[in-house]
Amino acid sequence: MSDLTIMEFPTPRNGQNSRCDEHGDYPTYDEFSRPRRCPKCDARIRRSRHLKASGIPTRFWLRRFDNYVASTPSQQHALTVARGYANHFEERLNDGGGMILTGVPGTGKTHLAVAIVRHVIDVHGHSAGYTTAADFFAALKATYRPDATESYADVMKGHARAPLLVVDEIGVSHGTDYERNALYDLVNSRYAAYHPTILVSNLGRSDLAALIGQRVIDRMSEGGATIVFDWASYRSEATNNLSLAKGDKSRAAYDLDVKYAHSDGMI
Repeated sequence: MSDLTIMEFPTPRNGQNSRCDEHGDYPTYDEFSRPRRCPKCDARIRRSRHLKASGIPTRFWLRRFDNYVASTPSQQHALTVARGYANHFEERLNDGGGMILTGVPGTGKTHLAVAIVRHVIDVHGHSAGYTTAADFFAALKATYRPDATESYADVMKGHARAPLLVVDEIGVSHGTDYERNALYDLVNSRYAAYHPTILVSNLGRSDLAALIGQRVIDRMSEGGATIVFDWASYRSEATNNLSLAKGDKSRAAYDLDVKYAHSDGMI
């Protein structure tokens, strides 16, 4: 008779609760009888770490849908489309549909792009990334240095991994063949994985197509949407400034994001 090791699984410990000072009672153990922490606190830490890892500059962390200035029908339409895209992001993951935000500088394109990233992190719980085209190309070119620690493929995989990626400031660089091909490689790899991409540019749609190539536009057009920002810049308007004053509701949310993004608690 062979010796068999009989594995005994722990008996689930149901009905025992711990208490979080902020969120109240929660089950002390998970379904495998492992001790757990407050799930709402864990979710907040996870979201904040996603935010910190997203690449969004801290200055832009306050950009949300509820503080986007939409005083004209065109601005309201842009807000509605962007919010709808974010609300239905799980569907976007099924079809890989991306988005292009294009038009006049200072009209809130980056604001809405970051608001979508925030919503995907805060509401859907997914990781999401933000980069500028210049930073992306610089990271690729750095792989050719003798002391490089990453390869071209490593950088591509890093930018293709997140369920959502925003590439901002397209058109600031000169649009060389190298950059055009690199951007296509990125968009195409994300397209193949059903990972939506949002491209942001101050160029018009035709000029953007000439800069980045029709192949990229074709990929972005499959299941995607385009918002044209064709109103005057309001970057200098006082109503578009985001207050960071103490006691401000947005400031309170900002402070919590910073606190939990740097938390050492285990997830």
